[in-house]
Amino acid sequence: PPALVEPVCSQKANIDFGSPNFNQHLMSVVFERGLFDSHVELVRSSYREKMAAMLAAMDEYFGPIKGAEWSRPTGGLYVWLHLPPGIEAGPTSALLKHALDEGVLYVPGEYCYPREGDVCRKDRIRLSFGVQSPENLRRGVQALARAVARCGG
Repeated sequence: PPALVEPVCSQKANIDFGSPNFNQHLMSVVFERGLFDSHVELVRSSYREKMAAMLAAMDEYFGPIKGAEWSRPTGGLYVWLHLPPGIEAGPTSALLKHALDEGVLYVPGEYCYPREGDVCRKDRIRLSFGVQSPENLRRGVQALARAVARCGG
């Protein structure tokens, strides 16, 4: 509401000394022209396609690997892979070395645990489908499965 613009801006100035002015003006135009909802649907559709490609590749390449399990996300940009028993995914693991040799990089799941609370699992991998094309996702999952196989999976 117009009556809140000045007090909110005043509070913002006291809290935030370096906000991205250009981005704010750009988003203002996006909202004024009614472009936001259609853009969000376009992005969601793209992510649905990428997620489906990654899950299909997981089924194909990790399905035969005994003990491998993965999530089927209902939101977000990540698939969580639970490795077969005895295979670790940490930053000094053989799996990470083999994955890099295969040309693929993953986020070791241990980086995603809080310092306190749940026990940190070293047999988890967070895989993102947000950036790569469906074709690259398929190739990346295939390469990761080869790396896991090299570790005994």
